[in-house]
Amino acid sequence: MAMSIIDQLTDTFDPTKYKDTYREDLVKMIKQKAAEKLRILINQYPDDIALRGKLALLYYENGFTDAAGKYWIFTEPSQDHIQKAVEIYRKSVNNSSHKILQDIKFRGDRAQLSAYPKMILEELEKDKASVSLKSRKAHINLQKQDSFSTSLSEIGCYTVLIIMVLIFIAGLMSVVKIIENIFF
Repeated sequence: MAMSIIDQLTDTFDPTKYKDTYREDLVKMIKQKAAEKLRILINQYPDDIALRGKLALLYYENGFTDAAGKYWIFTEPSQDHIQKAVEIYRKSVNNSSHKILQDIKFRGDRAQLSAYPKMILEELEKDKASVSLKSRKAHINLQKQDSFSTSLSEIGCYTVLIIMVLIFIAGLMSVVKIIENIFF
């Protein structure tokens, strides 16, 4: 009886049902560690643009094109996939120079950079400055509009209040005339 229960509850071993993911998981973990080490090295050696390129390549090979573009932004787009990755990254942040500068966090010595990364940094900073100037002007215009609309609403409230007082006085005078006509 025990043997029949065991036979009912067990199947024959089919190796195609099982997949060995050890190698894939190991490679994935190694790539994650490599990316982590590269990010640490970028923080330690911010002037070394080649480290950013290596991290970008690692991201690109693993299908993270926008992240690759973030790290390839200082690399001259000599190859098509680099240019496309940078374009995808820029679109992902709505081409916001403020967001790009915040993401890349360049803390190195600009004098040690080659011409292309310097040009990119200058363009981003110039664009950020012009955008912040435009936003300040827009903010000032909004404040002017708000103060104008606030003053208009105050004038409207006072006008309604004065009209109500005048109507009350006119009504009171009418009541007094009616009372005079009745009693006098």
